[in-house]
Order: sequence, then C-alpha cells, then structure tokens
Amino acid sequence: MSGKLEGLHESFFRAYQLELNPIAGKFDAEHLCRIHGYLFQDCPEFNPGRFREVQWQHPHYAKNRALESRVKRHSVHYMPHDFAARVNQVLNDFGGSAALKGLTLDQAADSLAQLYGDLDHAHPFAEGNSRTLRAFTAQMAREAGFRLDWGTTNADAFSRDRLYIARDVAVTQRAFPGLSGSNVHSLIEERAYINILFRYAREPTLRDVIAASLTIVRGPAR
Repeated sequence: MSGKLEGLHESFFRAYQLELNPIAGKFDAEHLCRIHGYLFQDCPEFNPGRFREVQWQHPHYAKNRALESRVKRHSVHYMPHDFAARVNQVLNDFGGSAALKGLTLDQAADSLAQLYGDLDHAHPFAEGNSRTLRAFTAQMAREAGFRLDWGTTNADAFSRDRLYIARDVAVTQRAFPGLSGSNVHSLIEERAYINILFRYAREPTLRDVIAASLTIVRGPAR
C-alpha cells in the first residue's frame, strides 16, 4: 500500500475524530483551513491547512472527473485566481451557523447548497476539498440544530456519483454563468455545456442531495 493511499485512509479516520471532537471556530476561512489541516495532517503532500498556490500564468484551473458507476468523464473548471478572496467573501457574507438557526429544512437545504457550491467553485485547496467541505458543513449544520449526514452520499458508487454530478453541475454553473446551448463562445464552454450541464440536466441537484441528507435534531432556535 502506497503512502498516499494510507494517508487517504487516515483522513477518513481523522474525519471520524472530528465528528466526535469538532474544531471550534467561527466558520470563517481560518476555521476551514484548520479543518483541512486536521484531516490531512498525515498527508504532507496535501499541504495541510494551506490554500493552493495561484498559478497566474494559467487562465483556467480544471480537474478531470472519472465516475465510478458510469463510463463518462468530464472536466470541471474551478476558480483559477482570487479564490482566497472569494472564500473570505462567501463565508463572511454567510455568517456561520447562526445563519441556519431557526430555518426550516427546506430553507436550510437551500442555504447549505448555495454555500457548498460557492466554496466548491473556489476550490481553495490543491487536494482534499470534498472531505473538508463535508466536515465543515456538517459541523455548521450540527451547531444550528440539524444533522447533515454525508454518509448517505457514500453508500455505493451510484450515491457517490450522484453527489459528484450534483457538485460538478453547481460548479459549472458558477464557472460559466448563464451558459446554455444558444450562447456557447468557446470550445471549453461547449464541452462544459455538453458534458455536464446538458448531460446531467435531469439528475438530482446539489440542493436535492443535501435535502435528502438533512434532518432536524432539535427544534429550531427561536
């Protein structure tokens, strides 16, 4: 077993530890980095707790997605630059767990989906964004009186792909605002539309996936 694979397994154990003993914080960028740092403390190649370096010479920042349950592949475009400022803005505007208190399940699902999509589009870490965002949003929901059970999205290959597709659609909508079949202006936009937005138009949205995993664990705060 490679060191990297061992580290990946260790990060899931660290996530379990975080469920038992969450890292206290204000749900700001510093808190997000501390969670990433804890999860990947055994993976120095992940630069634990540090945002990725800005590559100003590259106009795009994309990663390839290979799904488990389907043969289709696609590329997902994240923010290439200014992602640190975007993370700060998104989290400051959101307002932490207090922003979720007193909301209905539907309202909380809307808010969490918007937050997750915005942070995923920023994609501030070189690796480990998914696990970090899951731990971060689960803790935020818990402190507001909800349970966001990301385990429902990891039951099998189909549920994992359902989440990946929902996330990738949300990110693509942010990377290419207003993109549709009638306003494609480049090969990159064409591929993003055909391979993601058009192909997965009828799949569950990120909001749908979160709503299916969200429950109230105590009455909404008044």
